[in-house]
Amino acid sequence: MEVDSSSRKTILTMVGYYIPGYKAGGPIRSISNVVEALGDEFDFLILTSDRDLRAPCPYEGIPSETWLPVGKAMVMYLSIKGLSFWNILELLRSTKYDLIYLNSFFARRFSMIPCFLTWSGVIPKKPIILAPRGEFSKGAMKIKYWRKIIYMRVVKILGVYKNIIWHASSIFEKEDILNILNAIGNISIAMPVSDVNPPNLNREVENSGILIAMDIPDRTPFLHDREREKKISGSIKLCFLSRISPMKNLDVAIELLDGLEGDIQYNIYGPIQDKAYWNRCEKRIETMPDNIRIEYKGEVPYEQARKVFSMYHFFLFPTRGENYGHVIMESLLAGCPVIISAKTPWRNLEGSGVGWDLPLEDRHAFREVLQKCIVMGADEYAKHSTLAKEYAVNRCMHPEVLEQSRSLFRKALGDET
Repeated sequence: MEVDSSSRKTILTMVGYYIPGYKAGGPIRSISNVVEALGDEFDFLILTSDRDLRAPCPYEGIPSETWLPVGKAMVMYLSIKGLSFWNILELLRSTKYDLIYLNSFFARRFSMIPCFLTWSGVIPKKPIILAPRGEFSKGAMKIKYWRKIIYMRVVKILGVYKNIIWHASSIFEKEDILNILNAIGNISIAMPVSDVNPPNLNREVENSGILIAMDIPDRTPFLHDREREKKISGSIKLCFLSRISPMKNLDVAIELLDGLEGDIQYNIYGPIQDKAYWNRCEKRIETMPDNIRIEYKGEVPYEQARKVFSMYHFFLFPTRGENYGHVIMESLLAGCPVIISAKTPWRNLEGSGVGWDLPLEDRHAFREVLQKCIVMGADEYAKHSTLAKEYAVNRCMHPEVLEQSRSLFRKALGDET
């Protein structure tokens, strides 16, 4: 769907990290995918930092404080100096836009500052869409809990978030947002909007005013059709691919393997975000029995994720919570069934033959499934692998996925009722 460029609305998107970065995980892919999908209908301007998560140096060869074409967006990478309050204020005053799209509730420079500036009238009062990106899940809220609660109490008193438009990536994230709004009060929803259920999520929800738009997956064709190692009964190759932090529950994944029978390989990929947490994981790895081999394989750029998944039989990922879970989609697209917690929007996987979503507190259920997968033979595994890829492709290409994001922006801009 093409729109006359002279009539296109401009969406100023603020996100802490953007491509070529990858260490911050899902939000980078969420934004880049929506830009590539809808960049012919809306003009996207993106403000972001000039380096990846926890990186000491800026991206090589990318100038800062200037607008650059990146895909279908114009992106400005801000240096440490450029991230000052006064520079952000000047940028928001001087840049022409019709809508602000924020991708965090707690990010100081990329969310709190623009919300306060809009609330105070220091910058023009344009519509704001705020996507918490999983920050309101119970698991995420436990991290720096009191600091978050104090901030919420302050904005409640001031009414900073009155008339904000909330973006939930799933029905489950919608419930997390509602819980927070109910808990702190006086953070109101801007306008009543209709919910559109994401594909494969049939649960009834009330028309509460929070717009659900499932994240757009990467629709790049799968180009790594290498044949993975044949699945032999009694042997298994598992992987973990995510940021190494308490939220992703790698320590729990390691614990789940202890005591299982068979030849087990569990390879870990991802940036080490929390070194103290990783040290605890390493100590636990050292105590594992001889039949279980666990190795850290380093960081993986996002575009290599499917290639990595194509080398393994299953993705073991008992995360504490994902608002979407791009990495889960990448695993399925690679024909790698998943064993994940029920703390993501990916539900009822066993019925589709593409994996298992299990209660995080039920360690016994996880171990039963893992032992079943270890025993699984080549023919049965091949069926699960084929189903996983077909399931993911069908979900990627579902027309409703794209329409939800299109509707999100149109409603916020007042172009759709």
